[in-house]
Amino acid sequence: MDDIIILHHSKDYLKSVLMCLEIIANQNLRLEFNKKTQIFPIKNGVEYLGFRFFLSDSGKVFMKLKNQTKKKYKKRIKKLQEEYACGEKIA
Repeated sequence: MDDIIILHHSKDYLKSVLMCLEIIANQNLRLEFNKKTQIFPIKNGVEYLGFRFFLSDSGKVFMKLKNQTKKKYKKRIKKLQEEYACGEKIA
């Protein structure tokens, strides 16, 4: 696994966590974070594992399936239906 999301109300706290994680990754694992690593407000939503997560005004987190993910699943289902209709072995 190489993705992680950390939520916190304090941007300063998130910056300190990021710095600690970078130190651990560099020293212990000999890894570096890529340029996509960022800290941003959750009001715009966060994409993760094919979903987009949002924070409502009441503080609840809700998720929506991304349109790109929907298209991918529809395409896969259509292919499976065609293979089934032809009598092909479905993997």
